[in-house]
Parts: sequence; structure tokens; C-alpha cells
Amino acid sequence: MDKDLTGMLPLPFNPYLFVLLVSSVITLLMLPIKDPSFLPNNALLYVLLVVLTGSALGQRPAILAALISSLLYAHVFVPPPFFPGNHRNPLPAERRHHAHRGPAGGTPDRLPEEHRPAGPGPGKPHPGPL
Repeated sequence: MDKDLTGMLPLPFNPYLFVLLVSSVITLLMLPIKDPSFLPNNALLYVLLVVLTGSALGQRPAILAALISSLLYAHVFVPPPFFPGNHRNPLPAERRHHAHRGPAGGTPDRLPEEHRPAGPGPGKPHPGPL
């Protein structure tokens, strides 16, 4: 068999279509697992795809695998930061910058009343079982 310019044997399939197919299959297999604790494991499967593609198919298919994998991972598994259902910042926007400023080092001093945990508070004895 004749080798192409890269020194590799010609493949019986298109490596770019193969990368698109495999990354789509990996995404579909991971769709039922949307638990946030599995996000790093999902990312490592995409990294494994890129590494195996680079070692078996060459540099250009690996670059395509990296781009497709990162876009699929970000679009399918990572929640948008400002989505209304995302509870990363429970404070209203107008109080977000001032509510947790404490005394001189910017350390938390006291939470606003509506964000305090229920209970007797620090230094007070627990009332016991109800």
C-alpha cells in the first residue's frame, strides 16, 4: 500500500466523520448521567477521545475532536451561570455586593435576616428535642 504525505497508511473511512460520530455517541451515552458530581468524569472521557484520536488518526482529527468535545461538553453538561434556576448566588442583585461585607478585611460579618439559618444562633444552647 502507498503511504500518504503524513507517512500513515490510507484509512478505509473518513477520520473527521469518525470523530464526529464517536463524540456524538459518547455524549448520547452520558446523557442519563447529569449529576454535577460526574462532570469531571464526563470531561475525562472527552479528553480520552482526543488523546486516542491524536495517537491513532493524527493531529488534525485530534484538533477537531478537541473542538467538538469542548463544545458538546459545555453545551450539554455545564449549566449556564445566569440561568434563573441556578442557585449559585441566592442574594438579590442590588444587595449582592454589600450583604457579606464585614469589618475591615471584607470578611463575612452577618447574613441578612432572610438568609440566616434557622436555629438559636452562635453561643446559645440548643433547645433540645422538640
